[in-house]
Amino acid sequence: MPNEKPNKFSDAELERLRFPTGRFQWIEQLDTSQRNAYIQRLEDFPAQLQQALVNYTPKDFLSTYRPGGWAAAQVIHHLADSHMHSFLRFKQTLSEDTPTITPYDEALWASFVDGAAPQVDASLSILKGVHHRWTLLLKSLKSSDFTKKYYHPQNKLHFSLDQALALYAWHGQHHLAHIQNCKKAV
Repeated sequence: MPNEKPNKFSDAELERLRFPTGRFQWIEQLDTSQRNAYIQRLEDFPAQLQQALVNYTPKDFLSTYRPGGWAAAQVIHHLADSHMHSFLRFKQTLSEDTPTITPYDEALWASFVDGAAPQVDASLSILKGVHHRWTLLLKSLKSSDFTKKYYHPQNKLHFSLDQALALYAWHGQHHLAHIQNCKKAV
């Protein structure tokens, strides 16, 4: 169409913008060293995110990391929503026998007023508190606890807590890179 703005990015560039740390690599089981490293990533994440936002202006929270991507504020609110869910899924898995978790529509949640607001302080506070409690819990678990699983009905997959730990350690770094890329004004 003549009025459409041409996409200035190749498919490879869009893939790099979408997955700046690479796509998640599935891991069946973690050894103690890997598990401790992922727990440390979760523990460090809120401070890393806060550091990435040091020079953000109000306008930066409305910028996106790629064409069609969420604004920085939406990414931060999504992180709070997602990591709250994950923390609760861990507790549910530890207290039930292979529970079926409740999925949610991430894009719809990001469109709600609280998920799109440019003010992010509440979500940053949530992340700080959730990650504190989550890592406190994770550090108290035995290796055998990480083999427990939950069922994700939307993905039709069973996730062990080892796999979920690796996924969410990646998830934080994945979106941290998005936040850092928003400053580059795609």
